[in-house]
Amino acid sequence: MERHRQTRKVGASVHRGRSGHLGFRAACDEIILSMMKHLEPLGTIGRIFDWAARVILIMAGTLILVQAADRHPPFEILEYSVPTGRPGDKVTFRAKVRRDIERNCSATMSRSFFDASRARHDIDYIQFSPELIAGMERATPGEMAPTMVIPQAAEPGLGELVSSLSYVCNRVHSWGWPIHVTTRMQVYVLEP
Repeated sequence: MERHRQTRKVGASVHRGRSGHLGFRAACDEIILSMMKHLEPLGTIGRIFDWAARVILIMAGTLILVQAADRHPPFEILEYSVPTGRPGDKVTFRAKVRRDIERNCSATMSRSFFDASRARHDIDYIQFSPELIAGMERATPGEMAPTMVIPQAAEPGLGELVSSLSYVCNRVHSWGWPIHVTTRMQVYVLEP
């Protein structure tokens, strides 16, 4: 009676028959071990890509947080003179302002006039590109002179021009979280 010899290898079981050839299961084990040795560098590359992806996500998250924290208003009125006029008159405001043009912000603005009885008269809706804002600052540094026509139906007395501005200075602002600035300037409306 002939006995089968068994040979053991680390990590795989090898069975040799009478002829000394590997059996099917042993051959599969040998192939898998060989493939794992060849794929080992790919595991290292995968770990490098995983690490790089985490670093990129952390950097992107940090950038979003920094941009979201940017809430300082890029515009403010420092002082102005109160114009006077009758209903239908065009009046000009002379104001000292601070414009931050370094942040390259765009803005949309709606304006309403509230007369002495607090009745609201909507005036206009305006969009300003970063280039237009920078151009205004170059033309009249630290100053502005907006105009408005006093509505015909305005009640005499002290009225107020209220401007609501929405500034977009970065991507987070454009995702629906702009910087809101409200300005108020008084106008004295005379009897018609």
